[in-house]
Amino acid sequence: TMPESIETIGKSAFSNCKGLTSITLPNSVTSIEYSAFSGCTGLTSIIIPDSVVTIEQSAFSGCNYLTSVIIGKDVKSIGSYAFNNCIRLVDILLPKSLWSIDDYAFANCGNLTTVHWNAINATVNSIFYNDSVSTLTIGENVKSIPGGVFSQFKITEVALPEGLETINSNAFYNTLLRSEEH
Repeated sequence: TMPESIETIGKSAFSNCKGLTSITLPNSVTSIEYSAFSGCTGLTSIIIPDSVVTIEQSAFSGCNYLTSVIIGKDVKSIGSYAFNNCIRLVDILLPKSLWSIDDYAFANCGNLTTVHWNAINATVNSIFYNDSVSTLTIGENVKSIPGGVFSQFKITEVALPEGLETINSNAFYNTLLRSEEH
C-alpha cells in the first residue's frame, strides 16, 4: 500500500516489474504518467481511484495478465495505448467523466468482449482497435455516440438509452449488429 501523500505515479515508475501482482493506489493520486506500470506482466487487477484525473499513454500497456480494471468515476482522459495488449481484459466500464480517449487506448485487448460506455462528451478516435467487442451498453446519460467509435467491430448487441439524441456517422459501420435494446 502506498502512502496517502502520493499524488503522481511518474513516468515508468513501476515499468517492467514483472513480479508485481497487485497494487493499491491511494485516493491522493491524481495522475498516472507515461508507462507507469507498462510491462507489469504479473499484475492481475487494478482499481484506479476516483481521485485520478489522467491516465497517460501506455500506462498499463503490456500488462497481459490484467483481468480486472476499475476506472475511477472522475477520470477525464485516457492516453494512447494506455491499456494496449492487456490481452486478458474481458470487460471495461468507461465513466461519464471521460472527455478524451486517445488512439488505441484499448488496442489489442483480444478478449475484451463487453464495453459499458458512459462517457457523455468524450472525443475519441479508434480507441479499441480490435474486433472482439460483441456486447455494448450505452449509459443512460449519454446523448451522443461519437462517429466511427465502434465501426468494424463484432458487436452483436447494443443497449441504447432512452435519452440518446445523436448517433454520429459510421458509429456502428460494418458491425455484426443483430439486436438493439433500450
